[in-house]
Order: sequence, then C-alpha cells, then structure tokens
Amino acid sequence: MNIRVVELFELYTLCHNFDFRFEPVGNVRKVILFFVEGRRMVFALYTDKKLKVSNIGKQKNTILKDDGGENKYFDGIILYKGQLYVVDKMGTIFWTNALSLKLVQFSPKNFSCVNIWKVCSTYTKQLVEFDGNLYVVDLYIDGERFYKLGHILKAICVEVYKLDQEWGKWLDVKDLGDVSFVLGKDSNIALLTQDYYGCEGNCIYFYCEDRISCFNLKNLEAKPDNIFWPCPTLFHPVTS
Repeated sequence: MNIRVVELFELYTLCHNFDFRFEPVGNVRKVILFFVEGRRMVFALYTDKKLKVSNIGKQKNTILKDDGGENKYFDGIILYKGQLYVVDKMGTIFWTNALSLKLVQFSPKNFSCVNIWKVCSTYTKQLVEFDGNLYVVDLYIDGERFYKLGHILKAICVEVYKLDQEWGKWLDVKDLGDVSFVLGKDSNIALLTQDYYGCEGNCIYFYCEDRISCFNLKNLEAKPDNIFWPCPTLFHPVTS
C-alpha cells in the first residue's frame, strides 16, 4: 500500500506494419506527436540526425532544415510550452513552425565547448526542460579509457547551459541542486531526487559503454550507476 506509481513522460515510436505485426523502426531516435489546425503530425529525429515530419495517414516524409536551408542535422528535439524545438551541434536552438515546415533560430550559438567535440569520439547536445526553462546538456566522451574504482571508464565531459530567453544569452549552470537530468532514449527529463530512491542530485544520467553512467556536476566525475537507480529501459547508447 506504500508503493507509488508516477508518470514520468509520454512517448511515441514509429513502426513498420508487416502483415499486421508492428515492428519498431530501428533508426528512429525520438518521436513527437503534434496537433495543429486539425492535422496530426509526426516529427521524428533519426539516428543520422535528420528531422523528418509527416502527416498521419500520409506516406510522404519531409526533411526539415533551418530557415537558411543549410543546417539539417540535429542532436535533440523537445516539446516545450506547446511548441517544437530542436538543437544542433553548435548548441543553437531552432523553433519549428509546424504549418510552414520551417525552422527559425530561437537562441544564439553556444561557443563555450565548441573546441572540445573536435577531439572526442562521441558528442551530443540534448534539450531538457526544468523550472519552466530550456537547458542544453553538452555530453562529450573521449575514446581514452582508464581504470578507477574497479571499473574501466572513459574520459567524459558534461556541461549544462540554461537559455536566458529575456536577454538572449546562455548561462553556465554549475549546480542543479536536488535535481538530476536523465538523458533517456525516448525523452530527457528532470527529476527531483528526493522522490526517487537511489537517485543522486546535481547529476546527469546517460548511457555509455553498454551501461548507465552518472556524471556529478560538483566533482566533475563520472561513475557507473548504483543498483537501485535508474531503470535501464529508459536508456540506449548515445551515438555521435
């Protein structure tokens, strides 16, 4: 009677129909169902970092690009305050106009860690909503491995930035307090750690080296997750 069930998020996926057997599309990273003016639209971010949109019941897919028509590769997608946003490898956030299928720049570029990803084997920027604001998590994983605390680990760098929408600038976040960010396979979420046993505050949870890792923003170190948290089905491998 003391067990609580809490809804973390709602998710969707794309499936192939093979003789009424539905199989998930393997190269799809995140899917968002969006309604606008009576149209039901599906926005899907693929593992090749292309963002495609289609109407339910239609066979045609459209690849979205930014308003200049140049950028068509994105790391993350999020539904924020009823609108769709994506982020590219430079940390620039774009607003998605679902009617015109145009991407409009919403934030300035973030040059703080632009030189790090050039020497890393894996890098990604992920969008997270917390306290009504948009955050970008920069995750960099080097190919170098080292031995610590009985585990073989990789060199990992994580930076967190908050978008100041009023002044149009990025704020470097060093402390999330009693909150952790979870970079999951279907959604990125912020959790108040006191509500989840075994979850540590001021940390970023992600998938690396076939296991879940936890990066502490205070001591700037990564370690394998504990045996109680989090649920492994929330994650999948991060690809560059």
